[in-house]
Amino acid sequence: VKVTDTTDYSAPEGVDVASVVTAGGLAVAKDVNFGANANISRDVLIQSDLSVLNNFSVGMQSQFASLMEVNDITEAESVSEASFTTKGGIGVARSAVLGGRVTVQDASTARSVSDAAVTTAGGLGVAKDVIIGATVSMLDTLDAEHSSTAAVTIAGGLGVKKSAFIDGDAVIGGTLNISSDKLFSSKGDFETQGSLYVLQNTTLQGKVTLTDDTEAVAVDDAALVLSGGLGVAKSAIVGGTLNVSG
Repeated sequence: VKVTDTTDYSAPEGVDVASVVTAGGLAVAKDVNFGANANISRDVLIQSDLSVLNNFSVGMQSQFASLMEVNDITEAESVSEASFTTKGGIGVARSAVLGGRVTVQDASTARSVSDAAVTTAGGLGVAKDVIIGATVSMLDTLDAEHSSTAAVTIAGGLGVKKSAFIDGDAVIGGTLNISSDKLFSSKGDFETQGSLYVLQNTTLQGKVTLTDDTEAVAVDDAALVLSGGLGVAKSAIVGGTLNVSG
């Protein structure tokens, strides 16, 4: 059947004005090629593949019961320039696997776990490096009980280029090395269960109390042992025997 009538479909006048009009349905066993727009005002059921070589515009909701594949390989350059773009949001009920970079252009400042440019209801796993250009805030208030039980745990080392402030206790299971010759200060108690070695000068602004009650029996066997001399600017009170061998 060949139709030579060139009457175009006119949307305001309805389905009754066109070169081909049918009062019932239309069944096509093979391919259909449209040289212009196809205006569909009701639901469309496609039980096989749908190939679109040019633009495809849908004015209402669309449901795909099977695989949807976009063969266009245009690289995403912006929200309006990509192989797949949407004027509104996009919702995915299950997993999404992206083979390229993910760029979020929203510049919202993070104010809470639910108010930020990127939010996730679950955890976040990153296999490689993470670079953060601004402040990092941890809202977890779990107190540190062990190197693996705390609000922040690190399997490797920790490098800090500037100052570090710790309001609570600091427990160091290994050696504490201070390579700077600047002032080391602590507003609370400083306690070590091992030895304390200081390779340079030490200035103590408060009282120094030694709780070791070892009796002095030699120059190298006492509660306080000095390899060099002892200078005292003011009075010295000795509660026991004073032995001077020099």
